[in-house]
Amino acid sequence: MDELSRELLAVMKNIKKRFSASSTVFEMSKGEFFALQEISQHEKKEKQKGNREYQGMTVSECSKCMGLSKPAASQLLRILEDKGFILRSTTENDRRIVYIRLSERGRKGVEYASCAWQQFVEEVFNRLGENNTRNFISICRRLDEIMEELIEKQNFLGNLRKTEPERKDAGV
Repeated sequence: MDELSRELLAVMKNIKKRFSASSTVFEMSKGEFFALQEISQHEKKEKQKGNREYQGMTVSECSKCMGLSKPAASQLLRILEDKGFILRSTTENDRRIVYIRLSERGRKGVEYASCAWQQFVEEVFNRLGENNTRNFISICRRLDEIMEELIEKQNFLGNLRKTEPERKDAGV
């Protein structure tokens, strides 16, 4: 099992490295793209609800959706604003609340980058074949379930930290 563990970790590391090394699309990093995608999806949901008074997504909502701290989200949003992908606005009633919306450039960027990523994924899956793709998705779902169970329910990583002195004694 040690050999399989090392092989799995090596493959996962290579996939992550290749994903990280891929070029930016439409002058945005992957993190910027995913942030813009969150903002875009939020806008679409509000439009579907028929919210005519929609002002945008708050910085707090952005940070929560992206899983970032408020300062990290603010920094990312500042970069997106500098690149012209988003617009910020406040209300007359409370200038402390900042709303974020996609600019026209941001909308075009999300659309273009989404198409590029979709084409990339489709090409990967075309090369894998339908059966391998279905198996891959099934295995990924199961891996996700197992990881969630180990990390959240059993606090697996926390338990590993508790045994760190024992690992040091063993020379690990």
